[in-house]
Amino acid sequence: MRIHVLGAFGSKYKDKNMVSFLVDDKILLDAGNVLTPLGDKAFDIENILLTHHHLDHIAEVPFLISESFPLRSKPLRIFASLNTIRAMKRFIMNSKIWPDFSVLKLRKNGSFSLQYYEVKIGQIFKIDEYEILPFKSNHIIPTLGFKITSGGKSVIFSGDTYVQENIWKLANDDEQVKSIFIDVSYPAR
Repeated sequence: MRIHVLGAFGSKYKDKNMVSFLVDDKILLDAGNVLTPLGDKAFDIENILLTHHHLDHIAEVPFLISESFPLRSKPLRIFASLNTIRAMKRFIMNSKIWPDFSVLKLRKNGSFSLQYYEVKIGQIFKIDEYEILPFKSNHIIPTLGFKITSGGKSVIFSGDTYVQENIWKLANDDEQVKSIFIDVSYPAR
């Protein structure tokens, strides 16, 4: 698995960029910083895992879908907790702050351009050859972490988190874990 760190900070200032990781050019984990580092390559992204709905983790979702909308032949799929999906729909993609792309159809095939998929803690789901396990992170709002497994290797990502034993338990219980990325931008807030 190849991980491209697009941003790893809780803010955007000078050379610091908000949280985003790209897994094998196929899965975006959080969307704080996407378009500048990837350019047109960002338009190929089809899957986003969102840890939670704080701005440093979702900021570029609206721009990514609006810039790629005319070019897309497949929808942009967002995998997140119900809490995060509701916040995205209510506060951002609501046709007041930004267009609700989940009701707009792609010109190329007629499917909805933005699709939300609820994920639940402890329930494994698949995206292509990736097996993904959401787990709870310790943050001020409901937040997920994700363990992603493919090709006999696993990587663990947390959303903003404070002290939590479950990350270490996940890592210790799985010999396939090769890397752990822990976001501590705002650990106790």
